[in-house]
Amino acid sequence: MDWNMRENVSEELLEFHGWFEDPSFSQVFRRRDAKWTVIQADGTSVLTVTGTPDTPGYSVPFGPNVPHFLIVRACAEAASDCPRCGTACEEDCMEPDGVVFGVDGDGAAYSRVL
Repeated sequence: MDWNMRENVSEELLEFHGWFEDPSFSQVFRRRDAKWTVIQADGTSVLTVTGTPDTPGYSVPFGPNVPHFLIVRACAEAASDCPRCGTACEEDCMEPDGVVFGVDGDGAAYSRVL
């Protein structure tokens, strides 16, 4: 059986989600504390997230029939900048992208769009 390298997943991670291919290991892709790789010839793959002293690490296996967009979504969320919402919101989850949160002169909180 030929190796199914899941090019659809790797291309999307590289082009749109800021992942990079590990120079030491072929077909291992990384971003932040997350790593995704194909582990079997049928396209079975695994997403592994390294733990920290405050949070445990975990692995998510994906069978050969899992659609590529589900794998990409799981990888994007695992490597996100914000652990609360799983996006690159830089932890301002309550504000849409492009909104800055601040405090005015009398201490009242406000939001404004840049």
